Amino acid sequence: MSWSNIPHMRLQFVVVCAAVGLALAGCAAPGAEPSPTDPSASPTPSATASPTPTPESLTIVECEVMLPIDQARAIFAEDTEFLGERPPTESGGWFPLAEIDSTLADAAQAKACTWGVPNSDGVFTIHAVEVTAEQRSSLEAALADEGFTDVSTGTATSFEKSGETEVSPIAATHLFSGPLWIMANSNDLSTTGAVANAALEAHRTANPTLGL
Repeated sequence: MSWSNIPHMRLQFVVVCAAVGLALAGCAAPGAEPSPTDPSASPTPSATASPTPTPESLTIVECEVMLPIDQARAIFAEDTEFLGERPPTESGGWFPLAEIDSTLADAAQAKACTWGVPNSDGVFTIHAVEVTAEQRSSLEAALADEGFTDVSTGTATSFEKSGETEVSPIAATHLFSGPLWIMANSNDLSTTGAVANAALEAHRTANPTLGL
């Protein structure tokens, strides 16, 4: 090899090394930031909070839906008639209690209905009332203190009591289920229990999502 070729060989060596260096530099180093087109760099959309559902309100049905006349006659007497609706606060029941009066006066909604045999003393009444949890608790405690017997069946709690006046026997049934309070008054528990349960079933039909 002649000495004249040595500079040329050194130049080739430098060029090859430079090319190798550029090739290595072109490889992405670990941990490199993603390019703008990388899907992982897109912002994650924030979750949208679901609106809080509004509780369904109680529907108090009309008197003659609460207890159709055919059903009233089957329970009470063949000559029974619907005698009309009256102000709920007009009567606090045949076993008066201060808690009954105050609840009827403050109720968000209520109906008082009367059935009976015309021109006789044979009558019965039904109150259907929307109550708060506090009102229901107060009523239940007052009825228990007054000597009403209570029985729970499914979602409903029943309080019943019978007695005698100077004129005739009296009886009352109170049914509670959720925000619904039903009070039935008559002369015997067989009547008050039957009409109160009929009124409860009518309200269950009218309020299928409330779990009455």
